[in-house]
Amino acid sequence: MTHEFSTIARYAETDMMGVIHHSVYLIWAEAARMDMMDNMGYTYTETEKSGIMLPVTEVKFSYKAPSFFEDKIRVECAVTHMDNRRLRIDYQIKAGDRLCCTGYTKHIFMNSESRTSMRIPTEVLDKFRKYFTPEFEQTKNK
Repeated sequence: MTHEFSTIARYAETDMMGVIHHSVYLIWAEAARMDMMDNMGYTYTETEKSGIMLPVTEVKFSYKAPSFFEDKIRVECAVTHMDNRRLRIDYQIKAGDRLCCTGYTKHIFMNSESRTSMRIPTEVLDKFRKYFTPEFEQTKNK
């Protein structure tokens, strides 16, 4: 299953060329990821309160087409890889039907006190499994 998050491109997100600045796609991906976690019943605030951090360890985005001020943006995301400590979330970002960007973020579960990696608690892993969709991976032979 994938998760969808929607927003509208704001004027402040454009660059001097009148297109959405490349850095904004990562912000939209983070918003979609946090919305997905909220939807699965495991908010980022709960994550941190339980002593878990989920830092980004890798980012890869490929830009396909520009988006512009006031475009209706749709970010589709899914968990495409999981093991007992890490996960990968892939994204497709579209302005209407136009595919603007694809990519992924990788994350590691970390104990907030010791700042060391940790096993993903079973109850948390079960929540992420709701969005485990390996076929949504955005970098296969592309």
